Amino acid sequence: MISKRIILVFLIGAMIIYQLQSQNRSQELFDSLNSLSPKEIPSYEEIIFHLNRIHDLAKDEEDLKLQIRAKMILGSFYIENRDLYNFQKSVLSSLELSVSLDSNSQMKGSIFNNLALLQSIKGNYSESIKNYFKSLEIEKMQEFEPYDLAIIYFNLGNGHYVVGDVEQSERFLKIGIDLLKPAHYIDSNVAVSDIDQLLVKSLSSLAKIHLRKKEFNSAKFLILKALEKNHGLIFEKSNFEIDLIQRLGLANLGLKNLSSVLDNLKSAKTLNESNPYRKHRTYRLYGKYYQALKEYEKAKEHFDISLELATEDYETDKEFAFIPLIHDNIGDLYLEQDSLDKALQAFHEGLQFFDDALSSDLNLNPTFKNYTEFPEALSLLQKKSQTAKRVYIENGDASKKEVAINAYMATVGLLDQMRRSYLVDGSKFFVAEKAYPIYTETIEFLYHCYQMEPTEELLNKIFAVIEKNKSSILFESIENKFNLLSSSLPEELIEKESDLTSSVSYYSKLLSEEKLKDDGDSLRILEYENAVFESQEQLTILNSKLKSEYPEYFDYKNDLTSSIQIEEIKNLLDHNDLVLEYFASPSDLYVFAIDKSRAAFKKCKLDKELLKNYIELISKAPSNDQDPNLLNAMGVDLALSCDFNPLMGECSIYPKPNFKLFFR
Repeated sequence: MISKRIILVFLIGAMIIYQLQSQNRSQELFDSLNSLSPKEIPSYEEIIFHLNRIHDLAKDEEDLKLQIRAKMILGSFYIENRDLYNFQKSVLSSLELSVSLDSNSQMKGSIFNNLALLQSIKGNYSESIKNYFKSLEIEKMQEFEPYDLAIIYFNLGNGHYVVGDVEQSERFLKIGIDLLKPAHYIDSNVAVSDIDQLLVKSLSSLAKIHLRKKEFNSAKFLILKALEKNHGLIFEKSNFEIDLIQRLGLANLGLKNLSSVLDNLKSAKTLNESNPYRKHRTYRLYGKYYQALKEYEKAKEHFDISLELATEDYETDKEFAFIPLIHDNIGDLYLEQDSLDKALQAFHEGLQFFDDALSSDLNLNPTFKNYTEFPEALSLLQKKSQTAKRVYIENGDASKKEVAINAYMATVGLLDQMRRSYLVDGSKFFVAEKAYPIYTETIEFLYHCYQMEPTEELLNKIFAVIEKNKSSILFESIENKFNLLSSSLPEELIEKESDLTSSVSYYSKLLSEEKLKDDGDSLRILEYENAVFESQEQLTILNSKLKSEYPEYFDYKNDLTSSIQIEEIKNLLDHNDLVLEYFASPSDLYVFAIDKSRAAFKKCKLDKELLKNYIELISKAPSNDQDPNLLNAMGVDLALSCDFNPLMGECSIYPKPNFKLFFR
């Protein structure tokens, strides 16, 4: 996902750039390690021992820069050996030591890169992106190498892709690709193979964006260009080529060039014979190929093989998880055959991956931990909702009504979680593209159930969804207020809050995974337990500080996670008050009218012209200077159109015009 090349670049640079002039013990040991030939390099454990020894000696000798270098090189070995706990310790230690360095020193830029890598591994892409920008700023103030900038832009592109900001991702990847043009490297010491390797990875990431946007011709062009460049590299049958051929197959599948897809599959399968890298994706593509041919048994057979291989891969490499996606594909395969119950089961099995505590009970739904889970989780939840609804309505299976209701509410809850998580990233991709159709579908189904059995519980669920939709629509104003309140906080507190939150989530996940292993490492379990405890303890202390010193920020942040209930509104009203809350679907208007003692809910046909006229009038005035008579008139018209006359009487009207974006 995020390139580790930047750490390795520093590792090499640290051993070349440092002026080897001092004759102290720490420097002598550093020099001796640096001078070893590849055949003389000691074991991993011995290297770690010697680097720790160098750090301790440099500390005694007050050689700050060598202390930092030792910690950073230690980090590079930890990350290459997937020792994430010690990698974090080395990164944070080097960051703490670097406080006295010049803010624009190249070493500080490298530290920010390592910190960004750590944060991306933990799923804290918001802070990761911020630190890549800090590193970029420092690099631009030095006599920078275009290649180093291209690495940062590559990482920025991938980071923005993960948080759903596809447009920014594409922009950064294109800047990075431009920096890899041969004209930049006429007098450069950077190896051509390194430049070409980064170019192949950048083109591949850019092609992934075009595949996501269903721009299959553009994706195919980029993949062919990357394959041409990759062909000249020494690792012709490398992971890159397998990745590219698999993506080329997806592009051809999108273009319905099935004969080309089969050629791509044969090539990928041949490469997988000597290199099993992501072999499950080859079999997944076979499944989609046979599905396109309507050969459903063969498609299912290959999806099953893909699932088995992906599960084996995930047991050894937790960083990449394709298991939910394959379950999603299997569910789609069953839907195409109108096997609704099997499809529903497949979507639920995909969701079980995200939550260890989730059982086979279809009425239950998972909780989600980080950005990388959101897109596939949203797809599975939405399909589970829609399929359960079809089984209930089309097949008359009453047991699936609650399954559908619970899944729809979980989908709305996930959208709300995404809205809050993406708030400070400026990433509105999911809210803008996904939210409104999901809210509409959820409200329409809940209303159908309410008509069949009008209960207070269903009424509260409908009201809750309308409230969530209001939050989604007010996303931009919420973001602006949140940023305004955040601006009063010291930057280090904001960063600390974000980092501690992601640390609790990340180490809890690692701890759970390690405990589930048959041969779980007891020492590693203890390390993760300590990391979770320390992070939770620090977060509790920080929240106490925020609550006492920045109460407006603390209260507003917590309010974002809650929504008001009907009874709470009733308790706030006087006897002569009436609140209107409404949601506009493309064809209907769903309206709540609530007074001190009653709540009524109606569905009526949407008078778009009436609403447009009011919206145009309201939008001409600033939000804090809107004419109350105009708002009252609008509310009265809406209430009359839904036949709320008996409830209204002589009440005051407090409408909430929260649907204006629907008519943009």
